[in-house]
Amino acid sequence: LPNEKIAIKDNLVFINGKKINETYLPSKTTTLPNLVKNLGYDEYFFMGDNRENSSDSRVWGPAAREFIIGRADFILWPVSAIGLLEQPVF
Repeated sequence: LPNEKIAIKDNLVFINGKKINETYLPSKTTTLPNLVKNLGYDEYFFMGDNRENSSDSRVWGPAAREFIIGRADFILWPVSAIGLLEQPVF
């Protein structure tokens, strides 16, 4: 989200220095490259869950809010996590 610090190091993703728990990814997922990105006041960082084949913010950089169309309200996968998001995005 805006003004956050995103870091990828040794296949782990950190937001503001805290490792995020990505239980939805297969255990052997490779998340490259190592990077550190400080987002601006209107920047969002996106990453696909098919990391080895995703064209996302690791490739094309952060996106401005004006270019985001859509909203996430619920989780469909994994089946064990199906449900509404606690805090819908947008």
